[in-house]
Amino acid sequence: APARLLPDIARGLLAWVPGPPDIAWAQGGSSVLLIRPGGRVPLRRLRGHPRGITAVQFLPEGDRLVTTGFGDSSLVWDVRSGRALRVLQNVREPVDNIFDMRVLPFGGKVATLCSEQ
Repeated sequence: APARLLPDIARGLLAWVPGPPDIAWAQGGSSVLLIRPGGRVPLRRLRGHPRGITAVQFLPEGDRLVTTGFGDSSLVWDVRSGRALRVLQNVREPVDNIFDMRVLPFGGKVATLCSEQ
């Protein structure tokens, strides 16, 4: 089943995918918690955006997560290990911030909404 992006609620950003870890939650700050519904302890904490996170979304398979933050890059994470696998830099112009992101359902492409320098 494809991943579904949930709206920004309760002052946080959520992404949901069926199966563990189920939910990626960025509640302000610069880290993402991977959690299971009803769980008391996060499965993992992902850190890599020093200035705060602006978007989170699982890839359709559910084994990777893409995050963007204030700054000029997006990170692709391995959900099981919690390691950042790849840094995606903006390919057009230098940017100040990435405000939003979507993983496109074809070809594993990531589209970002940025402000230019």
